[in-house]
Parts: sequence; C-alpha cells; structure tokens
Amino acid sequence: MAANLVDKTKLQKEISVDIGYELTETIIINEDTGLLFTLSGDVKDNEVIKFADVIPQVSDAASALYLYVLRGRDTSKVFIVDRVTMTDCLNIYSFTGDLNFLSFILKSLFKFWTILSPVLYSSKVPEEVRWEMWFYCPYQVLPDEWLENATFMSAWRERQGNKYVLLNGDETFDFEHITVDKDEEVEAQEGEEPIQYTYINKSTSYSRPSDQTVISTTENKQLQDDKVINIVNSTTYNDSSQGEVVERWGNGTKAVSNTINDMKEGPYMRYTDDRLTAEKWFDDNQTEGLALAYYNSGRIKSKSSYKHHHLDGQFTTYKDADDSPIIRTTEFRDGQMLKSVHYYNDGEYVETNFVSNSTVHSLPLSYDFYTPIGNEWYLSRRITNPISRGEVKTVTNYDVNGNIVDESSKGKSAVFDIMNRKWKHNWYEDVVYL
Repeated sequence: MAANLVDKTKLQKEISVDIGYELTETIIINEDTGLLFTLSGDVKDNEVIKFADVIPQVSDAASALYLYVLRGRDTSKVFIVDRVTMTDCLNIYSFTGDLNFLSFILKSLFKFWTILSPVLYSSKVPEEVRWEMWFYCPYQVLPDEWLENATFMSAWRERQGNKYVLLNGDETFDFEHITVDKDEEVEAQEGEEPIQYTYINKSTSYSRPSDQTVISTTENKQLQDDKVINIVNSTTYNDSSQGEVVERWGNGTKAVSNTINDMKEGPYMRYTDDRLTAEKWFDDNQTEGLALAYYNSGRIKSKSSYKHHHLDGQFTTYKDADDSPIIRTTEFRDGQMLKSVHYYNDGEYVETNFVSNSTVHSLPLSYDFYTPIGNEWYLSRRITNPISRGEVKTVTNYDVNGNIVDESSKGKSAVFDIMNRKWKHNWYEDVVYL
C-alpha cells in the first residue's frame, strides 16, 4: 500500500473542511473519496464543509484516523490496531463510501488479521460492508457461508487482488503479563519513613517476530505507599502509542486523548469527578485551534486560540456566574502577548501594554486605568514599568479631560499587583492600598 492513499490519476479537487475547534483545512480529494466528493459538487466557492457532517457517531480514534488519511498524511507506519477502532472505521466507510480510506482499512486488516478479522463477523458492522470486505479476502479464510454462496463466489472470482494476499506470520499472544517494580524515595525527612513507590505494568500483547511487530494493551499503575496516584491505559504498536489513551489520577482527575504514531492527534478531554474541565485539539502533539476550560458548574472558565502550535488571537477568562462576565482578555500573536485588559467589579478596567515601536516586550510597559463616568470611560491613571524590578515606576493621574493632575514615582523594588490593585515589595510585602 502506498503512503499517500489518494490516487493522483483520478480527478482531483481542493475543498475546505471545518474539522472543529475553530480549525479549517484545505484537503485534496478525488472521485474515490465518496461522500465528500459528492458534497463538494453542491457547495459554493469558498464554502466550508463540516467534517462532523460527513462521518457517523464514532470514536475519536476512528475519526482522527479518517481525518489523518484525508489530509494526505504519511500512513506507512500508521495502522488500525484494535477491534473497536476497526469497527468504527468500517462504519465510516459504510457512511462515506471512501475507497481511499478503504485501502487504509484493508492494509491494517491484512497486517493484523488475527486480532482484527473478528469484526467481519460482528453485527456492529453493516451486513453489506461485511459482504464487501470478504470480497478482498483470500479463499482460505472465507467462512463456509460465503464458500457455499454461488452468487458471492462468482463475484469473488471476478475480483482482482484477492487471490494472493499476505496475512499474519508467526504470532504470540500473552494475556495480562504483570511486572512489579518498587522504589524508595531516598531523601526522606529526618524521623520519617521513606516513601515507597510501586510501579505495576499489566500488558496483554500480540507479537510477531517475522517483522518485529508488538501490539500491547497496557495498564501502568503507580502507587505511593500502597495508594494509587496514577493509572494510564493505552495501546501501543512497537512501543509507540496508537489510539485512545486514558490517564487517571488519585484525586479524581482523568484525561482522555488520542494518539497516532506516538503523537497526540485529535481531541483531548480532561475531567474531574466525571465533570468536563478542559478540552482542546492536538495536532502533531501540540495544541492547535480552540482550547476551552470549564468551572465545576459547567460554565466556561477560559477560552483561547492556538495557531501553528502557539497562542494566537484572544485568550479570555470568565467569572463563574450567570452570563459569564469577562475577567480578562489577552491578545497574542505567535505566542507573544501584545495587550491585555483586566476588568474589575467596580467598572474600572486596566489595559496592559507590551508593544513599543513594533517591538514586543516580555514584561508590561504600562498599566492604563480607565474609570467609568456614565457609559463612558476615561484614562484616569498610568503606571509605567509596573512589575520591572530594575526600573523606576512612574505613576501619572489624569482628569476627565486627559490633563495630568499629578505625577509620582516608586522605587525599583516596588511591583504592582494588578489583581488586587496594590503596591508590593517583590510580590510579598504590601506597601499601600490604592
């Protein structure tokens, strides 16, 4: 099977696909792409097709793989390696009719026939798809019901590519092989017992020495003094994580992500006591697009945007209250802060500036305070170099007409706490409340 599954001899076209999380990507498709190709004939110029509209309800692992193939990624080292994902991928094919994706499915099926072929007997796969899949299989593995079906066998004989098919070589199955390692924390406090760490690995694996293949479903558990502090469940292909990864901590926190070739790809969800607390999208192991965090109430805590794996656009934090009042907004460009605005309960807000003469600085150059009068705001105060320990701070107060009322300075050691509107020495000692 070729790494690029799109047949370049077929009629091709480019389409824009909304993959969610505020990410839109241009994808090359051809007449074998099925539903997407059909839909593309009905869309107007610059119209975007939603990825969620062209796949059924399936696991993140399956949808991420389909998107991976659609985007023309290198699949030479990427495979479907578990039954649940194979079932969902077959349902995607049933829904889309994407022959390019079918090529990827068959590549995985034939490479890992022993562990994946049971899905061809599953009622969770549409009957017509199971029928079609058997057309691609070699004679020796066809079930009796198909061998005895004259109509099926006539169609099977007319097919190309199913007379000589390479399947599994030598295989070893190891069910729940368990290893236990113990380690003591050497630097214990005087008079206290050293902390005992225990690491338990439970692995069910499939191996084939002929091509050095090892597929393992593992559970790695870490204990501290017999108390579970971390559990990670995953599937690996030759030590590279593939598919869903679930990590649990002893405090009730859980993270669910998807991996392809040991890299996070697709949605990432974080939960506390089964309440969603954060979600985002991973591309090549880096955050991309929209990222959201939630309060326990379910309200949005923060919203941010990533581009080319860097914060880019507006980062907004909200109060845990009805209508989600904004606490702070920060503008980013390529990972650098340009400007932020902090809102206070009394209506005043402060702008933080990081840019001077097109140069972006790591520390704020000034805090500009705006005070409300009716429905308007006026600049009432400016503090320069508010948290730069090596700089003298200048405090300038203005009247409603923008005229300077007075001006004073603070020493180099003083810093301004923007959250509480206080001057402090090195963030610790309060100087005066303003």
